[in-house]
Amino acid sequence: MTQALVARSADTEKLFSLPLSFAEAEQALLCGHSIHPTPKSRDPFTDKDAECYAPEFNNRFALVWLGVDPQFLQGASGAEISEVQFADLVRGVDGGPVAPEGFVAFPAHPWQWRKLCEVQSVVELLEAGKIVELGEGSESWRATSSLRAIYSGNSPYMLKFSLSLRLTNSVRTLQPKEMVRGLEVLKVRGTPVGQEFANRYPRFQVLAEPAYLMLADIDGKQIIESLVMFRENPFLGESAENTCLLATLTQDHPDGSPCRAAQLVQCLADEESISIEAATKRWFNAFLDAVIEPLLIAQADFGILFGAHQQNLILSFEGPLPVAGYFRDCQGSGYSRLGEQLLKPYLPNLAQGSENVIDEQMANRLFVYYLIVNSCFGLICALSAAGLITERELLRQLRQRLLLLHEGQRRDSSCLEYLLNSPEIWAKGNFQCAVIGMNETTTEDPLSIYHKMANPLISAVELTAEEA
Repeated sequence: MTQALVARSADTEKLFSLPLSFAEAEQALLCGHSIHPTPKSRDPFTDKDAECYAPEFNNRFALVWLGVDPQFLQGASGAEISEVQFADLVRGVDGGPVAPEGFVAFPAHPWQWRKLCEVQSVVELLEAGKIVELGEGSESWRATSSLRAIYSGNSPYMLKFSLSLRLTNSVRTLQPKEMVRGLEVLKVRGTPVGQEFANRYPRFQVLAEPAYLMLADIDGKQIIESLVMFRENPFLGESAENTCLLATLTQDHPDGSPCRAAQLVQCLADEESISIEAATKRWFNAFLDAVIEPLLIAQADFGILFGAHQQNLILSFEGPLPVAGYFRDCQGSGYSRLGEQLLKPYLPNLAQGSENVIDEQMANRLFVYYLIVNSCFGLICALSAAGLITERELLRQLRQRLLLLHEGQRRDSSCLEYLLNSPEIWAKGNFQCAVIGMNETTTEDPLSIYHKMANPLISAVELTAEEA
């Protein structure tokens, strides 16, 4: 963190108080999000590796391009496209070198390619002439806040790579079942169910992941460390302006000044000549409109679950006010039994290879942790820590929105009732997970690293009533 803060010291004022483009906001998360004790842990990255490839150093880099014998490539796309169109999709992300005849161009993250060159199965492919190095691409790429997902303002796709790193709670090699989830989201979006949701919330968008590729060894076995996934990139041209991920909005200012979200609220108060408390409530209400309500309704009316933690939620602004929202990272998507029931008539093979139909109790616990505890409570904490308003006032405002949604004709009200009525809710034990070195993505029981916490949506309201 010290290394990054020194490197970006000249940019601090802009990163916390001025409008940011998508790339600037992604590379502004200098100290990591607040819901983890070691958010910048990256074993075995060196300091030099971090300076080259970590987002907070504001650097750009070129991809390594390989020519691969198609017999040793595996992948899929979520749309019915031909092999030629699929190759064009790959080539469309970068103006890199052209593969020789009979080979397919394949992009690799430069750090990961160094690691892959130490893997025996990859060495065998190189020695057999099944992979040839073509050189660097011509496009400059920038790491997003998640490090392994990268962005170019000229590409219709972001790319997300397996990286043989332990980042926070997990070793970050992508898994094939996670790729299937990304393809499924694209298909779900095209069903009448997905279209109904999109029509209800036209200013909220889920970024689909329509394709993936990876190397296979001489015996046809997948080399998952080589996996690259393609993610839709709507942040091109003017659409990239004045956007910001939630984690950058809530992160602590290194000198103790208000966080970025609090500074936006102050701007709103100044522009409209209203009190700080009124501006905070208006800003928070716009945040609920942009991302919290659409995601709650996706669960309650459509049975679609998105793991919307602070680094997966992006807000678009008009001036200082959030007006639209985006969710990314379909690896963290799933379906409740309601979703399975609604979608199976259109997608009979739903979740067959993705293992992400979840029973009601687990679905509610996981979904609420990501969207409410991590994201929404994280924002409430940041705004109140800046002295704008009490946590209690914002918790009451959130509870009123939940009650309003619950009063509607919901197909599945269980999650809203859990939030409104349960004296305890479940939260992830990031500290415990970090201390014992657990790999979150491979644990058999996801709830084993969760714990109960008092539900502030009840306790805060009760305290207010007692004081009255």
